[in-house]
Amino acid sequence: MTKMGAKKTAKLAEKARKREEREADERFRAHQQKLEDEAFKKRKMEEQLAEQKEEEEKERKRKDLEAQKAKEQAEFEKWQKLMNVDAEFEESTTRNKSEEDEFRKSFVDYIQEHKCVQLDHLCLEFNLKTAACVELLEALLANNQLTGVLDDRGMFVHISMDEHKKIAKFIQQRGKIQLSELSQNASRLIDLIDR
Repeated sequence: MTKMGAKKTAKLAEKARKREEREADERFRAHQQKLEDEAFKKRKMEEQLAEQKEEEEKERKRKDLEAQKAKEQAEFEKWQKLMNVDAEFEESTTRNKSEEDEFRKSFVDYIQEHKCVQLDHLCLEFNLKTAACVELLEALLANNQLTGVLDDRGMFVHISMDEHKKIAKFIQQRGKIQLSELSQNASRLIDLIDR
């Protein structure tokens, strides 16, 4: 091979090597670009999912808040109705003596018939405020027109004279008894069923 031929071959070999290098660089850049594009798409997808989750969480919190407000409003309205009922059921002060006597008689009859009565039921039944109902019960108890017990939960239990006698007889027969023994036998001595 001549000197010229060797130079030309070396030059062609160098060109081929550079072309291969360029093509390898282009393939590498194309591969890198593809990886970056995929990573970008993945990030975008993750961001969209995160935004969607955040929106769903906001919506859930908003609905929970609305439900809580609706519950509170319903509770408020319930209490407001109870307050209004209490305000509406004011005791009438215009009853004359015979009307008052008739009212008291029907009040006592109702309690004796039902035996165990909640104060709020009495208030509704006789259009009384709670304080007026308690006053009337205390007055009837003080005058012995009614006998029974008003507990701290607002329940009045009527105890008839016969039941008083049964309790007294039970205590006399046993002599000294403990309160727990009396309370265990109370349901046998006192009839708590409506008549």
